Amino acid sequence: METSWEGILGQEEAVGRLRRMLQEKRLPHALLFYGPEGVGKRRAAQALAAPLLCENPVNGTACGHCAGCRALRDDTHPDFYLVEPESSGRSAKSIKIEQIRELEREIGRVPKLAKRRVVLMEAAERMNEAAENSLLKTLEEPSGDVVFILVTSARQALLDTIVSRCLLLPFAPLDDTVILRLMKEKGISDSEAQGIAPLASGSIGRALRLAGEGALSLRRDAL
Repeated sequence: METSWEGILGQEEAVGRLRRMLQEKRLPHALLFYGPEGVGKRRAAQALAAPLLCENPVNGTACGHCAGCRALRDDTHPDFYLVEPESSGRSAKSIKIEQIRELEREIGRVPKLAKRRVVLMEAAERMNEAAENSLLKTLEEPSGDVVFILVTSARQALLDTIVSRCLLLPFAPLDDTVILRLMKEKGISDSEAQGIAPLASGSIGRALRLAGEGALSLRRDAL
């Protein structure tokens, strides 16, 4: 898992705000990261979890060496919970009430390694109605010291009551220069990156999908 702030490009305002809240020790118990898909929301959530679970954070940054930091990088930290949409049979992926109930049982226990627990919910807009109502109660009356980070590309799909209980942090579309840099870091040629970046709508995730699908060649053929 990537846990450093340095790798998050094009989101200086959001990252700066998070780091200031950490330094000033005024981070709320629930945050909602929202914005287009593939602009760094999940990466920022992981970077935020690192100092929260670190044994010796300095100025809002994890030390990178303690047992907590090593466990988080290895995806084995017992106090970090990732909730993602799951599929059942042929049905579309969603976050179900059973996942929220299991989460509630886990966060109600004493932390095993860190001083608190951190919950990262990816694609929060895919919660079904029962899951949303269950999570709402948890956000209203959290058990122990726990920080919830909800990530969504469709804020309007969430219950207003859930949104109102979170600190909202917007993530903007990425500039083409940032997308070009990230694509080159992934080994994509300059010419291909130059052709795809304007088609990506500010999303590195979309840009990489287009590259993987051979979108530039298809576009040339169509023209």
